[in-house]
Amino acid sequence: MLALIYLGLAIVLGDVLCRRFYRFVSIPHRWAAAVLVGVLLSTWFTYLAMLAFSHLSEPLLSADLLFFVLAAGAIFWLSRRVRKVETITPLAPGSSMWDWIALGALFAMACVLLIGTFYVNKQGRIRLAETQASDFASQLASAQNFALAHNFQIELAHYASQRGHYQFPFYFQAGNLEFLGLNLAWSVDVLSVLGLTSLLALVMVLGESLFNSRVVGRLGAALFFFHGCLRQLASFLPSAYLHRAETWGFWKQIAFVNQRHLPFAVGIFLLVLIFLIDWYRRRSSAKSFLFSGLLVAAVPLWNASVFLAVAVVLFCLLVAYGLWWLSRLKTLPVLGRVLAGAFTACILVAGVIDLSAVYKSSRVEVNYETDSLVYGLVFRRSMIYKIPDSFPAGVVREGSSKAPVTAFEGGHGSGKGQFDNPRGIAIDSAGNMFVADTDNGRIEKFSQNGTFVTSIGPFEAPSGIAIDRAGNIYVAEVGSKHRIQKLGPDGTFIAQWAPGLYGPRKITIGPDDSIYVVDSGDNRIVKFSLAGQVLASWGSAGTGDGQFRGVSSVAVDPTNKVYVADPMNSRIQVFDSNGKLLTKWSIPEWAQPLGFEELAVDPDRSRLYASSAHMSVILVFDLQGNRLETVTPTPPDKLDGPSALALAKDKLFVLHTASARVSAIVLQNK
Repeated sequence: MLALIYLGLAIVLGDVLCRRFYRFVSIPHRWAAAVLVGVLLSTWFTYLAMLAFSHLSEPLLSADLLFFVLAAGAIFWLSRRVRKVETITPLAPGSSMWDWIALGALFAMACVLLIGTFYVNKQGRIRLAETQASDFASQLASAQNFALAHNFQIELAHYASQRGHYQFPFYFQAGNLEFLGLNLAWSVDVLSVLGLTSLLALVMVLGESLFNSRVVGRLGAALFFFHGCLRQLASFLPSAYLHRAETWGFWKQIAFVNQRHLPFAVGIFLLVLIFLIDWYRRRSSAKSFLFSGLLVAAVPLWNASVFLAVAVVLFCLLVAYGLWWLSRLKTLPVLGRVLAGAFTACILVAGVIDLSAVYKSSRVEVNYETDSLVYGLVFRRSMIYKIPDSFPAGVVREGSSKAPVTAFEGGHGSGKGQFDNPRGIAIDSAGNMFVADTDNGRIEKFSQNGTFVTSIGPFEAPSGIAIDRAGNIYVAEVGSKHRIQKLGPDGTFIAQWAPGLYGPRKITIGPDDSIYVVDSGDNRIVKFSLAGQVLASWGSAGTGDGQFRGVSSVAVDPTNKVYVADPMNSRIQVFDSNGKLLTKWSIPEWAQPLGFEELAVDPDRSRLYASSAHMSVILVFDLQGNRLETVTPTPPDKLDGPSALALAKDKLFVLHTASARVSAIVLQNK
């Protein structure tokens, strides 16, 4: 209820502000503007207020309370001074009833598409379409981080090479609505449906404004939503734009499912464009220009994807105008209508087929934990969803009856010896192999020959793993809790700590028994004692010395020199054990990092091994930074996106996230 009150205040505030600066073609135009502007400005206000209250125990709670008070006061004060709603004239001929019918139908289809592919079932588990899972997972984790008030950074914690600048306002607001009482799915779905419906309403308005025809506006909005046949025309684009169009899927409904933040940016663009058309015809005041500039500046998403979407909107309107013109031909009155109707039906049917394919795609389930805490403004049992960093499609889910396989066979799945997006590997003193099976939420233990021994867990997205001299196991969890867990050799729990970590990704233990953790979300290295006491911390986001962009791994040599993989800066930086920079090495092979680049120090051979997931190679350096060679497994085995490394005397074990298996490379003696 509080979440809906928050949204209601935001939308009413947006309406009051827009009425001061804009004229409207219709009521849908007015309310689309209110939704987009209200959500955008309330998001920034709440986020900045939360940062200002970061020293308090409940900063997001304080920010929401401040918004409730100030928004209500602003609405009351502005309503007394706001001008009456002005209408853009002349209005296009025709009845507005069909506008509402068309918009209602599009709203219903948006609900089917967005809510039908992401919802909470009767058992409280999130179910989402596998067609959207790979793009959606890390964004959902970020939303839940905000909801649980764990972290306020705008980077994505799951991937060291991935930044979340342009998505973060949408998913921050989703997390805020969850904080105020909605579940995670409804928080995202309510924003998604409001954003997409507002965008479609503005497409209708733009068509009416440009062509003075309500029919063109309705048909253009329908073509933008049901645009199955239009994607065939993408083949006429230049190759660079064709690749981007295929990548972002703007000719498929999956674009609206995967990139739920985009309708807000495209909608703001169309809102300002409609204002500019009206200004050109009427010459409105400079205040409206300043307000429009503020809206443009408040959207952190001005890239080729937005402009391509706007180009698609304009193209759909041109097609709609062509069909409308054809239907009105006086020279071919019957044939023109038949052709226009046939073309329209084909396009809409193809779009409905695409929509059906997305809606009927298979589902992935995400489980949850409950926690009786005061979250938001009410006492409730909060659902903490165990969101992994991706949901690869086509994998065998929990309950697989397949017999155990070796680590070297592996394979996607949840059976014994299988993996789902594994990210870490470690070897104990007896030669046993431990693999962080990230999306299955467990650690799998194998013998020296790869035979499955047991599973340890559950964990929440275990990403890094290390083992000390006594056989104790240390696990870095990337999920919503952002912590390190310490387990005994038999997997029994000993301790946990999470001193402000955000995305603990990799973990290693130095010869002095210090534990080094890659805190990827904060682009830093944190050094702990075996008891969890913070001994040192260094690094920040950037390209300068001692700074990192997408830090992905850490390794320590026998002299306690610390080697840090800085893949987005295409380099390895070398520090002493307290974080003083000693030197740096250029790694050109990391020019296109995937975020999985890993390091391992071989003390017996004085070598450092560095993986390149993009190039599928293992680079070998001496400890002075000289490039020596590359190593590969014995054919027919081959490297396949190597993502984690571990050493055991004469072998280098390589974990492949993509193919979900382990390779062993025999190392030559010095």
